[in-house]
Amino acid sequence: MRRQLEKELEVAWVGVSGQRRVYILEGERESCKAKDLLSRNFDHQWVELTDVGSRVAFLGEATCTLGRVMLVAAEQMDDAVRKLYVLPPQEKAAAVAQLTLALRIAQQETPAGKLHLMMELLGLSRKAGIRAETAVFDRWYLVPWFILAVLKLGFKRVVVPAKAGFNYEYQGQTYDLPELWGLWRPQDFEQVTCRNKSYRLLSRQVKMPALSAANVKDLGRVQLVFVEALNRKGEVVHRFVLMCTDLCFTQLDVLRAYKLRWKIEVCYRECKQNHGFGQFHARTLETIYGQLCMSLLAYICVTLTRLLTKKLKDKTLGWIKDHYFNSLVKLAVLDTGEIVIEFSGNLLDNYGLPDFDYQGSG
Repeated sequence: MRRQLEKELEVAWVGVSGQRRVYILEGERESCKAKDLLSRNFDHQWVELTDVGSRVAFLGEATCTLGRVMLVAAEQMDDAVRKLYVLPPQEKAAAVAQLTLALRIAQQETPAGKLHLMMELLGLSRKAGIRAETAVFDRWYLVPWFILAVLKLGFKRVVVPAKAGFNYEYQGQTYDLPELWGLWRPQDFEQVTCRNKSYRLLSRQVKMPALSAANVKDLGRVQLVFVEALNRKGEVVHRFVLMCTDLCFTQLDVLRAYKLRWKIEVCYRECKQNHGFGQFHARTLETIYGQLCMSLLAYICVTLTRLLTKKLKDKTLGWIKDHYFNSLVKLAVLDTGEIVIEFSGNLLDNYGLPDFDYQGSG
């Protein structure tokens, strides 16, 4: 396919490497996976592409199953997400132009499948009587037409992390996120506490026009909340920007709404690590439905056990699953073929059986 693009069709191409694809960099003997290449330190190699809110680092030429290629690490400057781009060997200036175009196109793409599916789910929630006023999403959902559609469903506001690559109009001038950060002074921020952690906040109203002339949908005036997370010494350890469509929503409420979403990420991690969702191999509707049901039943069982057993209330669900359910009994098969079930004495001494096991006993 690569040869056809280059020789027959005479088309320039840019690819995004899979995390497990293996390369041998020029000057190195050992092969290396893409994810390991991306974990390297590029502090003195970054080239900023401010037009698309990214920076790139040239790793050099390498060999792989595609033949001879050029590898470039690209990082979004607002969230530090890295990808490994694969290009034909060429001059750096040409590669920069090619990457800039590819990154700009990627920012404007609308992954319609997932967005429309989310709209269907939100519509079902409204029909079910859920009347939440605030819809909170991650950065992936910052797509103007999608946000406008969410508001049309009846939500009063949408909160989503802002990202580079958009035009933000402030006081008649157009800026990107990194440029906006440079406008503020430390004294412009207000120090607040949210969920027992310290932050500095700054809110400004900006206008978000359409991405292009062909895209007539724009969000109009929105509120950007610039957030600096502080450690115990008062030092800035993380910076990010939240976009809110409600101009009257306070900057602290915007941060609080976004922080509430973290519970979803905790649930995702719990399901992947402890309930079989990390390796989901089902292919038919019936098996997918069955795996979901069994996994969620296991989740409910472990959760109820923690809630109803006093000595387990301080334990994580993963700990209970690994150390309690998985070691509650020992099975042995005797020579006679009989199955013997033995309770772990140490476990019973320390934690006992679940409290709900004794309910109703005399």
